[in-house]
Amino acid sequence: MALLSGLNVCDTVAFRIANRLPANGTGAGSIIECANQALGLISSSGSWVWDLAIAVGLNLTSDLAIVSNCDSGKEIACFNLANGTRIEKAKTSNLLSASTGYVNTSSTLYNTFYVNTSGGTVQDPVLTFYPPQGNSGGAFVSAVYHLIPPVLFYVAGSNVRWTVTAMDQLLIDLTEAIVKRVLGMAGWDVMYADCVKRIGEFRVTYSSQRENTGPD
Repeated sequence: MALLSGLNVCDTVAFRIANRLPANGTGAGSIIECANQALGLISSSGSWVWDLAIAVGLNLTSDLAIVSNCDSGKEIACFNLANGTRIEKAKTSNLLSASTGYVNTSSTLYNTFYVNTSGGTVQDPVLTFYPPQGNSGGAFVSAVYHLIPPVLFYVAGSNVRWTVTAMDQLLIDLTEAIVKRVLGMAGWDVMYADCVKRIGEFRVTYSSQRENTGPD
């Protein structure tokens, strides 16, 4: 099954609105900008199976790991590579004390971690691990996390990650609704509401955190 591309979305929406906006337009109010807004809304509404990523054996420096393209707003699970033990995410209220009081602690194992962001332009999430080991390399952890959505462009190779036909239709419809809102065209609100309803249904079916896979 071919992946839906930014080009497919823009061409389809441009046809539906009788080319009131060009399919290959760029900048504010363009179809591709609306498509990325729609993809962002879909991505932020749930933890999707196609966004799940696993990094095995991250080599820490100074108790830090920078995880590129990680969505820091979704669940992140970390494990000591040496023995597979889980590293718990610390709450803000006990951030600096969460790693104390453990028995049989090891200089090569971590107990807790927290998430912040790196400086600069990219703002990649940074995982900071406790208790501090001050290592210059050699402490390894594994992380399970969700990726931020890809950026779509008006080219054939700029694709979504899923291979689900219903999700393709959802993205096209939601993009159309946003475009119609920008243009002041009637009916955008009904289409938008329908898309929100479908997102709620799909995020149950395709959630990476779903446990019950049987019928209702």
